[in-house]
Amino acid sequence: MGLLYRRSRIEIMFTKQAGVLAVTTSYTSNSPSTTVELKPSYNIPLVLVIAAIPMLVVQPWVGGAIALFGLFLILKTCLEERCPRI
Repeated sequence: MGLLYRRSRIEIMFTKQAGVLAVTTSYTSNSPSTTVELKPSYNIPLVLVIAAIPMLVVQPWVGGAIALFGLFLILKTCLEERCPRI
């Protein structure tokens, strides 16, 4: 006899066989897999670039890395808007 724990879509079964505790986990999905695609947005890249400006004074390396990452995201967003995937 085992103990069954059920929470949302995850089932965990605890059984004790020959002095050994066995744990079996299973995950069930009720819906078919779906893909969510978000439209490009400039919000996060702009916040990163603006936040990097004062960081450049305190920690130049960290601020520079954050600014470069923000600029990369701005470039990627710009390219995604002009050249969407077919």
